[in-house]
Formats: sequence, structure tokens, C-alpha cells
Amino acid sequence: MDFSGNAANGRLDAETDWLIQRIELEELDEFAKNSLAEQVDLPVDTAINLLQDKDGNIELNIPISGQLDDPNFGISGVVSMAIGNAISGAVVTTLKVLFPIALLGDISKDDGGVDFEPVIFEDGDATLDSKAQEYVGSVATLMNDRPKLSILVCGVATREDLAVLRRPAHEIALLEAAVAHEQAVADAVALGQPTPPAPTMPDIMASSIAEDEHARLTILADSRQTAVKQMITAEFGIAPDRLFECRDRVETDVDSAPRVEIGI
Repeated sequence: MDFSGNAANGRLDAETDWLIQRIELEELDEFAKNSLAEQVDLPVDTAINLLQDKDGNIELNIPISGQLDDPNFGISGVVSMAIGNAISGAVVTTLKVLFPIALLGDISKDDGGVDFEPVIFEDGDATLDSKAQEYVGSVATLMNDRPKLSILVCGVATREDLAVLRRPAHEIALLEAAVAHEQAVADAVALGQPTPPAPTMPDIMASSIAEDEHARLTILADSRQTAVKQMITAEFGIAPDRLFECRDRVETDVDSAPRVEIGI
């Protein structure tokens, strides 16, 4: 640790630069674990994994200050809080530097992870476009720079995918309705009768989702998940055991984008 600072008129103001090497973690009791997590705004093991570089080192800048003549001032408490703040700030800085494309969705999840914005897909498609490839590449860069991190990928199919799935049958129904109406108009004219009104066009999303549709959407969600995993492992050499999959999810009751969700 490099220390620079002074104490004058009862006040301590210091800057400390820490280089932490070959850190080893031991299991904490629940009280200590929760106390540390509250200081860091993230489970400590997740924070450590985010901050350790390829050599296992962690660098932190920790300012320490306070009134020495304050009866409530305790150097150990100040240092502890300063370390927590420094780790929390370093985590955010690390993610912004190493993951510049991603917008942080949630950096303080109750289950101990960090969420990012998802990888977005075209409706009905499982192909990574150029924007998605760049985004997934930033995930792989993060994993290369932080070798202890594991990534969770979750494929999702949505209403937009269901609409694409139903479009061929819907277009056939529209064509059949138009042909039938044209014939009905011709018959009415031939008989001197009033022409019938145009038919009501069927709603592509009116019917409930069928079992075979759900199965096809599940396969689509899985294909998206696989596309993200294959790019990270095949193109960037990340070990497959560092990527974990969720159960494929189908969302047909909400308006949401077809996607793969990513978390640490």
C-alpha cells in the first residue's frame, strides 16, 4: 500500500493506493457476509471476481478522512467503509471500461449477480446481426479480462416471434377471404342483389397459443441462446463451463423484444 496524507488541526486526510495480490477468500458467517454486501452493494465474491485481473491482482484507490477528535470517529470503521465504497466504485468503473457498449441493467441483484442489457434479435430470427455481434464480443472481452467470471445466458421468444410464426397462415387466410368476397360480389351483381360488405380481417394474434407453436418458440429461444454461447466460445476461446444457461422462456402475454438476457 502506498500512503500519502496528513493530519492537521485534528483532521486526517489521506490517499491510499492498494495492490492486492493472490487474495484468498474464506467462508463468512451470514452477518459478516451481509454487512460486507451492504457496503459494496454487491456480494463480495462477485465483486472480487470482477476486480481481479488475469494475474489475480486487484488495484484500489481508497481515500481515508475524518475528524480525529470526533468521539465517533474510529479509524477501523472509516477504513472499512472506505474499502467498501472503493470496491463498489471500482466495480462500476471496471464494467464501464471493459464493457463500454453495455448499459448496466442492475448492479445490485439480490441473487448475487449483475444484469446487462440483453442481446436483441430480429423477430422470428436467431441470427446475430452486426450490432449484436459487437455486443457479444464485449461480453467475451470482459470474460477474457476477468478469468474468474461466469456468464448466465437466457434465451427468450416473444409475441413478435409468434406473429412471425403465424404470418404465413394469416396471409393465406387473408387471401382466401379476399377471393371469397370477390366471388360474392360478382354473384350479387349477377343476381342484381346488394353487394356484401367486405369481410372483417382476422386478427393474427386473436387465438391462444397452440402446443406446437409453443414448442417452436422454445426451440427459437434455445437457438438464440446457443448462438450467443457459440460466438463466445468458438470465436474468443472462452471455456464452455464458464457459460450457464437458463431454461428457455416464451413470453406471449407482454410486449417485449426477442432477446438473450445476459448476467454475471
